[in-house]
Amino acid sequence: MVKFDDLLERTANGDVGAFRNLYERTGRLVYGTALRVIGDRGYGEEITQEVYLEAWRKAAEFDAARGSAEAWLVTIAHRRSVDRVRAERSRGDRENSFAHASYQRPHDV
Repeated sequence: MVKFDDLLERTANGDVGAFRNLYERTGRLVYGTALRVIGDRGYGEEITQEVYLEAWRKAAEFDAARGSAEAWLVTIAHRRSVDRVRAERSRGDRENSFAHASYQRPHDV
């Protein structure tokens, strides 16, 4: 069986079949990582797509000396998931601040 590192190296060379194989063999792991962090299936699916898009674009940057392909993909998934949680929290905070600042108390006539 071909190792994940080899699949990622072949992906870096534009091998679509290797990329498909990499996705089929690691997709559940990446999706599960995103889902555990973000807790939403839809966002988990989006993040998984983003991870593999980044993996396709940046496969040449993968360095097997620094860790496994699985670890690289999971790290990307985790970082993107945490970023999404922070962005959603920040958006919610901004909306709450705006609502609080624009709230007008009813006055007695």
